[in-house]
Amino acid sequence: MRKQADNNQGKRLDYKTVSFILLTVAFFGIFAIRPAISLIFTLQKEKSDYEKINTTLETKIQEIIYTQSQFMTLINNKNLVEEALPSDHQIEKTEEVLTRGPDFSSFSIDKIQILPNPASGINKLSFSISGLANYQKLTEFLLYLESSRRLLTPNSLTIHLESTASDSGTLNFSALLNGYYYLP
Repeated sequence: MRKQADNNQGKRLDYKTVSFILLTVAFFGIFAIRPAISLIFTLQKEKSDYEKINTTLETKIQEIIYTQSQFMTLINNKNLVEEALPSDHQIEKTEEVLTRGPDFSSFSIDKIQILPNPASGINKLSFSISGLANYQKLTEFLLYLESSRRLLTPNSLTIHLESTASDSGTLNFSALLNGYYYLP
């Protein structure tokens, strides 16, 4: 009978041990392992999100570097842009552009008149010019204006044959030109 009592006592101890082990495993499973596994999945998701963000940022950085290199190539041409579109009206320099150029020996400008214009971002300064020239010189003058570094556009051009010039082919012309400048 003692053997049977010892056997029952051993079974109780085994049940207590097994119950204690199961309770301990459940406790650690709920309070230690489950949060660790949840943390692992959360960190893996954040890692993939950060990899996407990193790829996007690297692309943006490459675009900025490309834009910066484009800007550096343009900055070398800054003085050409400033000549074409100066920061103030520079009437004297514009008049100099109009009166110098190719051989103007048979070309003359009688008057240059500046017409007022309202100011806005890019400002337009209108010039009314008139003079005498033969057809070839007038064409050279217009081509000169087109190739000039100063941005000048003809708005209108009126040409008529001078009454006293029957054989010389001298033409009276009047033109309205627009010069542009930019006020920052």
